[in-house]
Amino acid sequence: MRDARRWLTGVVSGVLMMSAAVAQAQIRRADTSDLSSQIASISTGEQLTVEGYNGDLILSGHSVNLKEFSGVIGFSSETLYLLTIAGEARVGEAIADSGHMLLIPPYGRDVTRLRFDARRLHKAVASSEASMPALLASLDKVADGQERKIFFGLLARTEFNVATMGSASDEVDRRSRIGGTAIRQIRFASQDAAAEEKIVTRFLVALIDRDAQVVSQFLDPLPYGYGSLPNGGDQARLAMAQSLIAEQDWSVFRNAVSDQDEANKTTWIVKAGGKEAVVKLRPTTEFAFVQSIEVRK
Repeated sequence: MRDARRWLTGVVSGVLMMSAAVAQAQIRRADTSDLSSQIASISTGEQLTVEGYNGDLILSGHSVNLKEFSGVIGFSSETLYLLTIAGEARVGEAIADSGHMLLIPPYGRDVTRLRFDARRLHKAVASSEASMPALLASLDKVADGQERKIFFGLLARTEFNVATMGSASDEVDRRSRIGGTAIRQIRFASQDAAAEEKIVTRFLVALIDRDAQVVSQFLDPLPYGYGSLPNGGDQARLAMAQSLIAEQDWSVFRNAVSDQDEANKTTWIVKAGGKEAVVKLRPTTEFAFVQSIEVRK
């Protein structure tokens, strides 16, 4: 799981302008409450517009400094992105000023700075239900400047879309597997050798809380269609989660201790209240899914 695939392979760089349009994403405005919590609460594919924010955030294991930041923040299945319309967003030496964006991949991997297509973003924001005249006016200025550079051959557009990182159908498939909030919280955390232990713990907490939606996110998608979960596989996986929750009283594992099986690194032994649960994971390039759980007395 930690040897994740190269997620930007083949993406052009240099002076080419990276298109960052919304792929039918819902856009909402940030309010005055804690920005970190608002970012964490948005769904994968949803976008948050921010205006004039100053402060530091911890995102995907990175310290992010926002200075008079106005822009758009969102998640695709493959990256957390911050599009700067005005001000700047900084992660270490990577600085996204007006017209640039930071791409923050999962598992604490390195941040990338790229341009985005301001005119295309303007159309997406303008078509949303949120009214953001100041943000749109700033975007207009960025877009005008980019179009002058395109006219003189200094920039060129590409079809790269940060909201999908590939075809729209592939993104829908990926979101059905790894776009759930519970999975995203683990993927977009700092790189951590204990990630798989966190998966086991979070899965058990969801069983204890009888949260079928979260339990289903962790279940191995392979038996349910994997790349075609939206075609009924999601409902079948949810039904399995509900059945698993109903099997027994999982609360005995509320204060359980988890240990990795030395003989089989994909197996975890969870002990509590005189019982033990054997949890088997199936690591993939995207995530380590729960393949099975067996309770022993």
